[in-house]
Amino acid sequence: ARTAEEPIAAYRMIDRIRERHGVVPRMLAADTGYGSGHFLAWLERQGIEAHIPLIASRDGTGKRPPKAAFAYDTASDTYTCPHGKTLRRAGSKMGQFKGGSKSGLVSYYPSRRECGACPIQSDCAPSGIRTVQRSIHEPARDRAREKAGTDAFLASTRLRRRVERVFACIKHHDDLNR
Repeated sequence: ARTAEEPIAAYRMIDRIRERHGVVPRMLAADTGYGSGHFLAWLERQGIEAHIPLIASRDGTGKRPPKAAFAYDTASDTYTCPHGKTLRRAGSKMGQFKGGSKSGLVSYYPSRRECGACPIQSDCAPSGIRTVQRSIHEPARDRAREKAGTDAFLASTRLRRRVERVFACIKHHDDLNR
């Protein structure tokens, strides 16, 4: 599987269905390869309910606290670290970010003084200051996370696995790797 190419193919298929038949699916069940924030946000804009597991982050190795340990406050657009320090959004309020990130990620930094005085600073940020990044599509990821435990999501997951099993058998027995 090519994770970056799977959502592109799904965009095309959904657009073709809309153009040729004038319909849009109400729900889309897919595997984790489609669980990016960008794709989930696009599905929401199309009015399609996503039953897709999220792509997991590779955060929290060793003694370093994972991103999940940092609490996000929507009202102030800040994170709070496990020791109560506030991480503020980088850049100006006009949406201009340091580094001009085109990846759709926004960085949050603590003040240098607060971070340096922290008792776990050497484990949390051995190279200096700890940063936390948040995707601009994180609200769509949060809504997908909420749906993950529902009965409808579990039912569509069981059906999807049945179909995936058939495709896996065809690929294996007929040597259709690509």
